[in-house]
This record gives sequence, C-alpha cells and structure tokens, in this order.
Amino acid sequence: MIKLVDIIKESILKTSFKGKNILYHSTYIDKILNIISNNEIEPKTTQKILTKFTSDDSSYNGVSLTRNANLKFGDIQLMLDGDLIKRDFGKKLIPYDHFSQFGSKVKSNNTRSDYNESEEFLIGALNPISKYLLGIRFMFSKEEIEEFKTEEPEIFSLLKQKTENISIYDINFNEVK
Repeated sequence: MIKLVDIIKESILKTSFKGKNILYHSTYIDKILNIISNNEIEPKTTQKILTKFTSDDSSYNGVSLTRNANLKFGDIQLMLDGDLIKRDFGKKLIPYDHFSQFGSKVKSNNTRSDYNESEEFLIGALNPISKYLLGIRFMFSKEEIEEFKTEEPEIFSLLKQKTENISIYDINFNEVK
C-alpha cells in the first residue's frame, strides 16, 4: 500500500533538493509578497521554551518552521535551507514540541493523529530570506495554480520577478513555470 508520505518523499527527490535538510515555513498568499519584499520572516509567533538549564518557561518571539512537508497550514510553503539556517543561527534554532515537557518521552496529547511533532522554532526574525530560500510551494494543484495566475496575474508576476532564480512548485512538487 502506497502512503502519501512516500509519494511526497519521492516527489521531493525529483527536485534539486535531494539530500538537503529542508525546513518549511507555511504562510498565506496575502502575506508572501510582504515576506519576499522585506526579505524577512518576522518573528510573529510566541513560544514558551523550557530548557534543561532553566526552571522557568520563558516566552520568546520567533519564526515557526517544520521538517514536515505534509503540514497543511496556509496556502504557501517557503522551502528553506535548514543546514544554512542552523549554521547561521545556531542555538537560536530550537526543536520544539507543543505537547511534551523538556526531556519527556511521553506526549501530553497523544490522541492527535499528527502527534509526531517536527517543529523547529527560530528565536527572532529570519533574514535575509533570500539567503535561505530554495523554493516556493503552493499548496494547490498545478491546475489551481494556473487558475490563480489568471485571476491574480499581478501577484504571481511580482512573486516570480522578486524570486527570479527560485523555482515555484505545486503541492506535488512539480515545477510551475
């Protein structure tokens, strides 16, 4: 039986990202142009981070990222170079699990079907985004993207113009021209 995860993994291997540590940032169409134009993902998420070094659960503003290409949140996923982010931001990039305390092997909400957390939390802003951006993935089929290009030609045109060397993909990782 073929699983969706296997299809996605096979599709990723068809792209130029084979062997890369890809992190994804999900967003919406009405936000993508601001991110690309400002060359930054602003720190708009607040997380409480409990570490083995502190007993308090301090809150930090930052950027939510995921290793999970299947996470369906938003209209668009930015595909980012995880190794480069890790190299440049180091300890500011933290694996984060909403459902367990630090060091716990037991999830606090293991009834969720997607309880295998794969979030990375970057404390602060991610900039310049152009340094880390590998691709842009619309969470739509190729046909839906073609329809979007017809209905909103200025948005798609501006996106292509501002990311001229970056490939755009559909939900199945097929390149969109």
